[in-house]
Amino acid sequence: MSKKSSSPSKAAADNRSNQLNPQHPAYHQSRGTTFDKAAADNRTNQLNPEHEAYHQSRGATPDQAAQQALNERTNPSEPSGDETSSPTPGGDRKP
Repeated sequence: MSKKSSSPSKAAADNRSNQLNPQHPAYHQSRGTTFDKAAADNRTNQLNPEHEAYHQSRGATPDQAAQQALNERTNPSEPSGDETSSPTPGGDRKP
């Protein structure tokens, strides 16, 4: 006599988890597409200021992009933000 379980099997649960993970090929297969590792890598490189593709995607020539990427790797820029700028106008006023 076998014991029936109302919960899904481990394999089914793993498959469902994989289908919800955009980094797993099952995610793309379940949506009728294929995972393109080259495209994903290119996108990642275009978002990384230390990579030449970042600068090329913003209009730099290949030579300029190589130099800018090298500069970024050797001298990373400081994070930009308002935390280092002057206080908000009127922020020192008393009510």
